[in-house]
Amino acid sequence: MRTGGCAIQKKTDDLDVMLSDPKTAIVKMSAPLIVAYLVSNLQLFIDSFWCSGLGPAAMSAISLSTPIYWIVVYVGNGIGVGVSAAVSRALGAKDKNRADGLARQSVLVMLLISLLVSAIMLVLCEPILRFIGGDADIGYRLDYVRPFVLFSYPLIMHGIFAGLMRAEGAA
Repeated sequence: MRTGGCAIQKKTDDLDVMLSDPKTAIVKMSAPLIVAYLVSNLQLFIDSFWCSGLGPAAMSAISLSTPIYWIVVYVGNGIGVGVSAAVSRALGAKDKNRADGLARQSVLVMLLISLLVSAIMLVLCEPILRFIGGDADIGYRLDYVRPFVLFSYPLIMHGIFAGLMRAEGAA
């Protein structure tokens, strides 16, 4: 963080815990990660609940679209793991300026990758759905998939910001 042109060299409490007692840090970080994945799955469960009254075609749209959703989410998570490792190394070496630069670069890369992933997945979502057995009622499936493929930015952003937080020891 920069204020008035000078860098503020302030460690967070989470970073202190991570550097002093890694076992405690792992335990503290695991619970929020588990909750985050439960919330992601809860979203699909809620979609299933609401669409159950629309009939089997709507339900199968959710079921067959789930792999495409997870592909987009895991692109962000994969980049987030890399960002976390790079920023953690910089913080461990007490090079806060490098860590800040890496964090800024990761946000810019995230924007570019989310545009690329959206474009690729828009082209591939119909063939992927057909490949996994979604020939019948392809319209429902595409109607469900296209919004989160078009707006993959928040899904990818979550993975990268979570990686940045993990790098500082905050889950």
